[in-house]
Amino acid sequence: MKVSKIAVGSTNPVKIGAVKDGLKKLYPEAHYVGVKVESGVSHQPTSDEETMKGAKNRARKVLAETQADIAVGLEGGVIEVGKEMMNTVWCCLVTKKEVEILTGGLHFETPKVVAEGIRSGREVGDIMDEMTGEKDIKRKGGMIGVLSKGVIDRREAYASLVKLATVKLQSPELYND
Repeated sequence: MKVSKIAVGSTNPVKIGAVKDGLKKLYPEAHYVGVKVESGVSHQPTSDEETMKGAKNRARKVLAETQADIAVGLEGGVIEVGKEMMNTVWCCLVTKKEVEILTGGLHFETPKVVAEGIRSGREVGDIMDEMTGEKDIKRKGGMIGVLSKGVIDRREAYASLVKLATVKLQSPELYND
C-alpha cells in the first residue's frame, strides 16, 4: 500500500510524534498532519469501552476530514480493576480502504491521589499539572513520564501501540475472513 499522507486525530505534539515514531520505518516518505477532532467521549474516559470509542471516533473523523491514506486516533483513559484504578490507552488505525485496526494496553496503576481526583470528576492532565506545578503535562511526557521519572514517556508508550496496529497491515493474508 502506497502511503503519502498520515493524519492524526489530535494536535497534541505527543500524539503526532508517537504516530510518526510508530510508522516512520514503514512509511518514511509520508507527510504527517495533526487535526483537532472531537473524541465524542468524556474528557476523562473511565472504561476501556469509552476509551476505545474515543480512539475510533478520532481516527474516523480525521480520515473523513483529510482523506489521508492512514488515520490514527489515540485516546487515554482509566479503568477500575478491583480496588485499583489503572491507566489505559487505545489506538485505532484506519486506512482509506476502510481497514480498521485496534490496539490497546499500557496499563499501570494510577496513584491513589490521582484516582481520587478522577473519581471526583477531574481529568488526569489537570491533576498532574497541579501536582507537578507544570503546565500541559499531557502535551509532554504525560503521567507515565512523571511517575517513571522520565524512564518512559507518553510519546514512547503510545508509539508502541501504533507499531502494534501495523501487524495486521503487514500480514493481511492471516487476517482475511
